[in-house]
Amino acid sequence: MPEGSLRLAGHHVGAEDDGGRAEHGLQRPVGLLHVEEERPDDDDLEIYLPDWEQLKAWASEAYSLDDDQGDAFSITMTWSATPRKQVVTIERGADGGEEWVTFRSGICRRGRLSSDAALRKSAELGFAKIVNGKDRFDIAYTYPLTELTAARFAHLFERIAELADDLEQELTRGGDEF
Repeated sequence: MPEGSLRLAGHHVGAEDDGGRAEHGLQRPVGLLHVEEERPDDDDLEIYLPDWEQLKAWASEAYSLDDDQGDAFSITMTWSATPRKQVVTIERGADGGEEWVTFRSGICRRGRLSSDAALRKSAELGFAKIVNGKDRFDIAYTYPLTELTAARFAHLFERIAELADDLEQELTRGGDEF
């Protein structure tokens, strides 16, 4: 099974060749999906993942995890028609007494983009924001853990991977470091 694809309830769902790019999540029309069996019922995708341990257990069944660091793990998205890949890190955090999950992926090294340019580019995004990484800029989106379903996780993972890869290509003139 390709990295970054979803297997759920005995089904494998992944992106068809759409120029080598995965579309945003599993809620798109079936004509854009490659499904080895019938598409899972929406009920199969509405599994709630209300705590971190359940989320990690489900994610390790649905994806090949690259790295598990307790409060964070990574998954690599690959696209079938291109050699490109994008690593997305999923992190647990808390704010205001509520647990949150952050989907985060690198887009460029710091020297490629000024802080001002990062703020302007971030303001243009309708989804997610550009944030500081260790020695780079990342794209990130945070979602309340108690509201997370399997379908929402898959959607957010795929959307962050695609957006980060698009920005990385734009900002690095086609580079694929992250």
